[in-house]
Amino acid sequence: MKKLYSIVLLLIFQHAICWCQPEKVNSKLFFLDDTPVEATITTHIRKIKKDKKNLAWQPAHISMQFSDTATISEDIRMQPRGEYRKNNCDMASLMLNFKNISSPLLSPLKKLKLVGNCKNGASYEEALLKEYLIYKIFNFLSPMSFRVRLVHITYKDSEEKVKTFTQYAFLIEDEKDLVERNNCKEVKRTDLFTEQTDRE
Repeated sequence: MKKLYSIVLLLIFQHAICWCQPEKVNSKLFFLDDTPVEATITTHIRKIKKDKKNLAWQPAHISMQFSDTATISEDIRMQPRGEYRKNNCDMASLMLNFKNISSPLLSPLKKLKLVGNCKNGASYEEALLKEYLIYKIFNFLSPMSFRVRLVHITYKDSEEKVKTFTQYAFLIEDEKDLVERNNCKEVKRTDLFTEQTDRE
């Protein structure tokens, strides 16, 4: 009886360990979920703000909480992006690179654009949320539109010289995923206008 009791306890313990271990993110399901992701990015904040036109990848650590029990914390890379925001915002939008040896669970997300507030203040946060909703409305109108996921994100300075701050942001689906699910082909051209495309 003791032996049977021990085996039952062992099986329960093993199940609990497996249940608590986070799984690799499914990039398709990730953007079908409307629940905001709680995230924390730790990086050299002053560098990312000051070197907005530097295209070099900067190391960062991200922690993403998908539910009460599922949290993934991995090292990624990031760089500033967005011409307008680089020149006019306190901090440029970011490109998050999950395709790293150090981020196996988040690697299916590939490279995602992170759009945050241009500046501090309620009006800028309202503008950001409106931009997010425009993407969501476009999703209802056409499958040939980028999916997005709202993120409540905290930025921490790895050098501990910049005060921690939290704001809303949203992630934009990787271009390759958009192309794949619509059976399309990505074309790198600057002389192609919407009037020349099939918009039905």
